[in-house]
Amino acid sequence: SVPDEAVIVIDIRTIPNLRHAELRAELERQLGVDVELETLLEMKKTELNKSILAAQTDALTGLYNRSGYDTRLREAFLRCKHQGEQLCLMMLDLDKFKEINDTHGHQYGDEYLKKMANAMRASVREHVDHACRIGGDEFAIILYSDLTIAKRAAGKILGLFENRCSIGIARMREAESVEKLVGRADAALYEAKHQGRGRFVTDEVQEARAKAV
Repeated sequence: SVPDEAVIVIDIRTIPNLRHAELRAELERQLGVDVELETLLEMKKTELNKSILAAQTDALTGLYNRSGYDTRLREAFLRCKHQGEQLCLMMLDLDKFKEINDTHGHQYGDEYLKKMANAMRASVREHVDHACRIGGDEFAIILYSDLTIAKRAAGKILGLFENRCSIGIARMREAESVEKLVGRADAALYEAKHQGRGRFVTDEVQEARAKAV
């Protein structure tokens, strides 16, 4: 269908010398120009979106990079706040990665990071949740889910990665900022490492333990 702005109106009374065939040809020519322009604009839009995605993708793992993470997290936070949806943030850190990298070399370390990325992809919903690499051996997942589903995903990641990472999970709460959500996920990650690594801890468990101390 042709958009409203592409419709050409020609008053036949102003061009009495055009026969019907000529008039139809003139209309088709002008409409063709508008359709061609619309197609060109769509192509440019697609190219721009691809450029933005490339700039927000980690070259090694194919996950979102830090820029992509920041953008997706704020978008998800605002959307879930506005629509009253569930949102969880998962922070992940490879256990003793520096030792592994130093012992086996950077090439081995790169493959290790790729394996982690694959475990993350396999544990969340494609095109729904967002898996990100936000630092050297630091990762995050933005999940449109409740805490139960987030814990299930964390358990699957640990199983696929042979319990060689630590995970902290926080659920978005009402009347809090995105910074507080990140802070609680980070605190849960720290607690997972404090408990001995190779496990996940939720913010609720971390806060309960902090109160008990």
